[in-house]
Amino acid sequence: MKKFEATFMGKKFVPRLLVCLPLLYLGVFAAGFFVAEKIAFPVPKVFYELETQKSYIQLHTRENTPIAARYLKNESARYTVLYSHGNGEDLGQLTTLMADIFSKGYSVLAYDYEGYGRSGGKPTAAGLRRAAQAAWDFLTEKQNVPPQTIVVMGYSLGSHPSCYLAANGEPRALVLLGAFYSGFDAVMPLTLYPVSPLDNRFFIRKARCPVLIMHGTADNVVPFRNGKRLHAAAPAPNYFVSLKGANHFEYLPSATSPNWPLVQAFIEDPKNFSLKTQP
Repeated sequence: MKKFEATFMGKKFVPRLLVCLPLLYLGVFAAGFFVAEKIAFPVPKVFYELETQKSYIQLHTRENTPIAARYLKNESARYTVLYSHGNGEDLGQLTTLMADIFSKGYSVLAYDYEGYGRSGGKPTAAGLRRAAQAAWDFLTEKQNVPPQTIVVMGYSLGSHPSCYLAANGEPRALVLLGAFYSGFDAVMPLTLYPVSPLDNRFFIRKARCPVLIMHGTADNVVPFRNGKRLHAAAPAPNYFVSLKGANHFEYLPSATSPNWPLVQAFIEDPKNFSLKTQP
């Protein structure tokens, strides 16, 4: 009798399980999608005023949201670096990095996302892309900078708007530092969801320029596997640099970083770049 009851209950249990598992998956996915943007944007305290230096400017998105930016124009530069920062930063913390990039002979533009620094709006994944588009439009339309001379560079959270620009513009090159494959993949060991609010895998496949990806093997914020997955997804030519022992905060704190010569060599000649011949 007990054996019969167990079999009977098992026959009921299996169909219920087959129904419940997909519903549970969808429920967890919906909850994750809903809270992902709230978790992803720990907006920092504002560290600057727009009026303090002439290099600070105000851009506008195509929806007319004000975007704070800083532009260091090097009159002798052949190339311009469009830099997208990480999620715990704003323009006020990029002073050293921007000055160093400028000193290497480049023009450099950095900007704050919607809801960051002195930019308007609220921080969202779409807001990242809108702010990046405003920066791109400023360079290409207001400053008449040819797209083929713009190097798009993104660190951590900044990898998302950078991948977006690489897919929708046609820049000279894309440099990714500590980038995530998707927002979910930054915190989960497996790719469980088909889409993510911060989905670099979608844009990286459509990149219209050479790609350089640098990732630390000891990155404790965006695990190393993310860089490898992006490398596998990006079209050729793309290059992957494994930074042994480097954590998430050891990428390019300044252009005096030991990693900078490699980045500079890529900027100068991305189509003929070779890891074998670089320092």
